[in-house]
Amino acid sequence: MLQKALIYLNRAVQIHPAYKNAYLLMGNCHYYLNDFEKSILAYEAALKIDPEFKDARNNLAVSYRDAARNAGERQRNITLAESLLLKSYSINPTDTETLRLLGVAYGMSGQHQKAITYFSKVVELDPKNAAAFLNLSSAYQYMGDTDNANKYRAIALQLDPNVAQKK
Repeated sequence: MLQKALIYLNRAVQIHPAYKNAYLLMGNCHYYLNDFEKSILAYEAALKIDPEFKDARNNLAVSYRDAARNAGERQRNITLAESLLLKSYSINPTDTETLRLLGVAYGMSGQHQKAITYFSKVVELDPKNAAAFLNLSSAYQYMGDTDNANKYRAIALQLDPNVAQKK
């Protein structure tokens, strides 16, 4: 059904090139088909028509984030993942999943101070998230700061005694 919808949406923008909602729906279709590159292009087209189009802006941030997750987890391309995550972050700097993924990307590339920065933002925005405190603890551990590593691990375990097993 998504493929069929794309046929009609493409026709709609041929008839009415400034139909921003068609681009939004086109982006949604591509997103659900896991074609993040095309979803990003569609949301960007909607934003060219209306730079204040909140739904397109929000969906663009999510598409960048999930494209980054795909780049990092499936393609093992941390550089591309970082670039896409930073684009998502520039649109929505309070999305805790984007912040977490930035922390992971920086941690995997050995930039542990940057990982700490982003994991710290996650715990600031979501202070009851035990996994976030555990991530922060790990980043401090890699930096060789066992005092802070122990401190944040203790908070994680206080919030959820089973957090380490869940990870």
